[in-house]
Amino acid sequence: MDFTIDKLTYADGMAYRYHIRDEDGQLLFVADRSGMLLPSPTRLVEFFDPSRNLAARLQPPDLLPWQRATRYQVLVGGEVEPYAVLHERLSLVDLLLLRMPRYTVEIGEHRYGGRAARYGSMLCQLRPAPEEEEEPEGVEPYEQADAAEQPEAKQVEVRPLDELVAEGEAADEEAEAADQAALATVERPASGASYSVTVEEVPEAAPLREDLFALASLAILIDIELFS
Repeated sequence: MDFTIDKLTYADGMAYRYHIRDEDGQLLFVADRSGMLLPSPTRLVEFFDPSRNLAARLQPPDLLPWQRATRYQVLVGGEVEPYAVLHERLSLVDLLLLRMPRYTVEIGEHRYGGRAARYGSMLCQLRPAPEEEEEPEGVEPYEQADAAEQPEAKQVEVRPLDELVAEGEAADEEAEAADQAALATVERPASGASYSVTVEEVPEAAPLREDLFALASLAILIDIELFS
C-alpha cells in the first residue's frame, strides 16, 4: 500500500487540510485539522471520504492548553476502541539538539517505531519496536505516608551536557544498527506531492497495509511538528 499526501497551507507553511491520494492520483480521503478551530486548539484531525463522510479521527487526549500530548488514538468509523495508538516521545536531549520526536505506532499487538528527521528527504522509517517496560507503581503522597515508611531522599546526579548528548546519540546509533530493515517509510519527495508513504510487501508489515489511517496520521503528526 503506497499513497501520497498533498497539503493545503497558510502563508507560514502550516497546513489546515491534507489530500490523501493513491498511486494513480485518485483522491482517497481529505484530512482536516479540525482541532485548530477549537477555543483551545488541539491536534485533532478528521478524515473524510470524497463525499465528505467522516471516516476516521486522529484523537489527542484531553489536556490543559500548556500540556503536550504524547498519546494519540486513531478511531475508524464509529468505533469506540482505537484501531491504532500513536506515541510521541521527546527527551530533554532531543529538545536541546532540536531533534524531532521518536514515534511508536501500535496496531493491536504489533508495535513499530522510528525517529522522525527534521531535514532531508527521509522523514521517518518504521521498524519493529520492542515492548515497553511497565511503569513503576505510584508512591503514596508524602503527607499521607507514615514517617517511618517514607523513602530516603535520592541523590540527583549532575552530568555535563556534552556527556548526555553523546550518550543519547550513541544509544540511537546502537538501536538503529540493531534494527531490521524499514517496513514503512514517510518521505518528502523532491517534487510533486508533499509526502509519500510506502509500505514494504513483507509479512511483518501486514498490519500497516490493512488501513492507511495509522500511517497517514503519523505523516500528519510529523508535519504538524515540523511547522508548529
